[in-house]
Amino acid sequence: VADVFPPETAIRMTNALERLLETGDTQLVEYQLVLHGTESDFEARMVPGGDGRILAIVRDVSEQKNKERQIYRMSVEDQ
Repeated sequence: VADVFPPETAIRMTNALERLLETGDTQLVEYQLVLHGTESDFEARMVPGGDGRILAIVRDVSEQKNKERQIYRMSVEDQ
């Protein structure tokens, strides 16, 4: 994890992985990465995969987050 993610994100991912292994509960981590000069938003959902394995599903949620920020700005402006 430390080789792939920036330090703050790596710590959050490691903590989530440890919780998953301890509890077996699905973990969700949202994070941002700068890719090709653009900040992108991601969501990683980690679940037990059986036999001590972990299945991680990572989605780019940048478009969704941008829409949420636009809606929030519009609601603040309306107040």
